Amino acid sequence: MDWICNSSYSFDDENFRKIFDFYVLKTPVNHVSYRGINLKKRNIRNYKMLYTEMKKRLSSSTFNHFIYIYDGQKIEEEIIKNGIVNFHDENVQESNEIFEYAIYKVLPKYTEGSSFFYLIRCALAHGSFCIHEYKNEKYYYFSNYHKNTTDGKKKLDARMCIKEKTLLEIIKYCDLKI
Repeated sequence: MDWICNSSYSFDDENFRKIFDFYVLKTPVNHVSYRGINLKKRNIRNYKMLYTEMKKRLSSSTFNHFIYIYDGQKIEEEIIKNGIVNFHDENVQESNEIFEYAIYKVLPKYTEGSSFFYLIRCALAHGSFCIHEYKNEKYYYFSNYHKNTTDGKKKLDARMCIKEKTLLEIIKYCDLKI
């Protein structure tokens, strides 16, 4: 279920720069960034608090699927069950509406919320993302893997599609909580 992510990005783009700065350099995940203010200090106790606030601030249909799971083996099952297909740069289908989703594994030593931020951070930091425009909206596609120590195969930890507008709103909300 690999994605082909060949889209370009530029640090000249102010929104991309803000997103990269917050999610990578100033990530609010404990012990990951010395520049960031963690979720606890922002008074964001759990992902439900963040998700509820996002639903209030954005259109009611912003996230069709926001699923976190504890068993990484089930991520691929959830992707298929929810009708999320492989994404390729060359063939965005005009007939299909793009919807936002985040399907990810809660990582050991992390909460649901900190896993969400950490997995976005890793996708951006390691180049496992692509940006596409559809109907005048930018969508960021994130994919995150880890190498299984027993068999050496890549295991999927996250697959997300999030509007640029949503990523920026999350930053605004987190900054308000300082």
